Amino acid sequence: MSNKVLLLGEVTAEHTLVLLLADMRKLTKADAELKLGKWDRKSNQLVQAFGQKVGIVGLGRIGRYVAQLLNAIGMQVYAYDPMAPNYHFIRSRVARVESLDELISSLNYLSINTPRDTTTMNMINSDHIDKLAKPNGIVNTGRGGIVNGDVIIEALKLGALDFYGTDVFNSEPNPNPELIRQNVIATPHTAANSAAAQHQVALDIIMQLQEVLQSNAPPSYLVNSSHL
Repeated sequence: MSNKVLLLGEVTAEHTLVLLLADMRKLTKADAELKLGKWDRKSNQLVQAFGQKVGIVGLGRIGRYVAQLLNAIGMQVYAYDPMAPNYHFIRSRVARVESLDELISSLNYLSINTPRDTTTMNMINSDHIDKLAKPNGIVNTGRGGIVNGDVIIEALKLGALDFYGTDVFNSEPNPNPELIRQNVIATPHTAANSAAAQHQVALDIIMQLQEVLQSNAPPSYLVNSSHL
């Protein structure tokens, strides 16, 4: 295996897969019960990932690596990203769908890997969740607010949503405590918090400073270019 430094997006994608599989395998529930002396196989019926349909919202660098990981474990992968070129879908072995409604109506699980802006804020609503086939769940490693937290809480209470896995919240570092529930696996925005990834961030910053200050060129990873 190569010793090259992992890219920030790859580490986040790995965290996405961990949240998804941990939820599907009921790891936190079973672990907590066993530590309390409760041996319960019956209620800890698991979901097999192989063959399940999963959709990705946002096929950027993180979304494409998520697709690679999901393909590797035999899941059927779909994606919605109106800005991504067709070759990203082809190279990632992902079925392209042309609308969010179409994406959600054809799958069980949803992975949020898109940035937050005016077009993506609260983009996942209760109507979308109701369309997810059972068993189902949503994992969000994009940004808080893309999935409305109140909608998630209500869907979990009603049983419309089996689980929610998230690394991001609309209000950080003080997330809504109702989102920290038994059928939610939550982490404190640590998806890219590996030593290797943070080292890569530092290298990227140095490289872009050199591009701008020494070469008078635009930075390689330009964010919010329309506002500059």
